[in-house]
Amino acid sequence: TETTAAPSEPSPKATPSSGTTIAAAKDDKADSKNFAKQWMASYAEADNDDELLSPEELLERERKKDPTARYVKIRRQLDELMKVTKALKEKKKHGSFKQNISADMQKQKEANAKISKIRTELELLEQGKYGKLDQSRIDGELGLAASSGVPAE
Repeated sequence: TETTAAPSEPSPKATPSSGTTIAAAKDDKADSKNFAKQWMASYAEADNDDELLSPEELLERERKKDPTARYVKIRRQLDELMKVTKALKEKKKHGSFKQNISADMQKQKEANAKISKIRTELELLEQGKYGKLDQSRIDGELGLAASSGVPAE
């Protein structure tokens, strides 16, 4: 069985004759202002319009927000895809491609399609369509040897 205890003291708001009513009103006002500030801050941070944007619009926003970070990210993806296609070509060259030819051919086709999309986007980023690239940051994150892997056209 649960029992609820009655409050031992009346609340400060209930005693109109004392000066605590004014203090309680000020506290309520401060609390409501604080709540409003917290709500506005959380509303500004939430920025849930990402859920309403299409994938293309999200990509566009990411490109414009930090073109150098986007360049580094897709450059790494390009390097990984190049490794995958090279491995599949080696597999084909050695004759082990026939073990699962349709799946490997599909992987290679998908990788080549992604590579062409990434190269197009890299060209746009290099041309400065989305903003200026920070070459020192790119070199630092990718390393000088990795950045010379794909010839510039």
